[in-house]
Amino acid sequence: ARKAVDVVLLCIALCVPLVIFGFLKLFEGRGAPQASEEGAAISRLGSTYDMKTGPKNVSLTPLQPKAKAEDAPREADEGTVLQNALAGFSTAMAALPDAISFSFITGVSPLNGIWAGCIMGISAGLVGGRPGMISSASAATAVVLAHVSLDPHLGMGPMALCVFIVGILQIIAAWLRLSRFITLIPHPVMLGFVNGLAIVMIRAQLRQYHYHGDGPWVERDMIISMTITGLFAMASAWLWARVPYAGKVFPAPLASLVFTAVFSIVLRDVLPRRTLRDVAGAQTFRGGISTMPSWDFPPAGVDWNDHAMWGKVISTAVRFAIVGLLESLMTQALIDQITGTSGSMRRECFGQGVANIVAALYGTQGGGAVAVPSF
Repeated sequence: ARKAVDVVLLCIALCVPLVIFGFLKLFEGRGAPQASEEGAAISRLGSTYDMKTGPKNVSLTPLQPKAKAEDAPREADEGTVLQNALAGFSTAMAALPDAISFSFITGVSPLNGIWAGCIMGISAGLVGGRPGMISSASAATAVVLAHVSLDPHLGMGPMALCVFIVGILQIIAAWLRLSRFITLIPHPVMLGFVNGLAIVMIRAQLRQYHYHGDGPWVERDMIISMTITGLFAMASAWLWARVPYAGKVFPAPLASLVFTAVFSIVLRDVLPRRTLRDVAGAQTFRGGISTMPSWDFPPAGVDWNDHAMWGKVISTAVRFAIVGLLESLMTQALIDQITGTSGSMRRECFGQGVANIVAALYGTQGGGAVAVPSF
């Protein structure tokens, strides 16, 4: 019965961003400029003029020549419903190992990291300001949050409280329009951010060659098997992307996932393998309603009169909020540059705040926008 109540509360909590999304769309529709007769163009003596009416006079000013089609800003190609669904599925499969590995950084269970990715992805996807940008548990925020979650005197309760404060701080940042300062970041810093992401990706891949993250190395046969499987995955993705029609309809990462899974199953007697079940534990993927997150707010295990706890939680929350917003906004700037479109950075700050608040209500580790799945 308690789990059934938790499921209902989770659905209600995830409906809150949907309601906020509806209000945002409503206000955007009301705030859109309406066409009026004052800006009507008239043609006179072979010239085009813009009529501007005032209380005392009427002035005619020449209109600017129409921009060419190639000079117009490029509109976003939203794709078909099937393409978006397949892209979302392949992105979820790619983000699943990351969420599990980031849960090891903060010292929480793999289920906590998985549910953090689910809640962040749904909430920020509904309320955020950048279509196509994925939010989940991230490496940068996990490293900051570990100062609270790994503290033996604190634990899970203060961690959830910290994530809740992070959400409030990010909403305040959106209200103060602090996102406009992202334009002050120079281009070399953006390049350094991308290069740093490449290093994080390489380290995340190398971590898979260890037992329990940074434990001892796996056996030589396992290393050879994992290397061969990884090369097969890259080759299949590269080849599938060049198939004339299917390569555009069916995403290459998802096709590579299917081919590599079949490859691993067929050669399981020749090439040893490690699955997510082996890494995260069998209880992570046991399924059923017991794996649903539980409502945990106000969080248990919090000494509300402990001033030292409050000092560490608030200082960590400030750093978490700054790091999370910087990572999210720089990721959005890169996606804007790649796609030739633009999103609302202020709304993205607001969406990240709402997502972290909802994640804190269920005791998960929160997070921010993640660049690699978004790309």
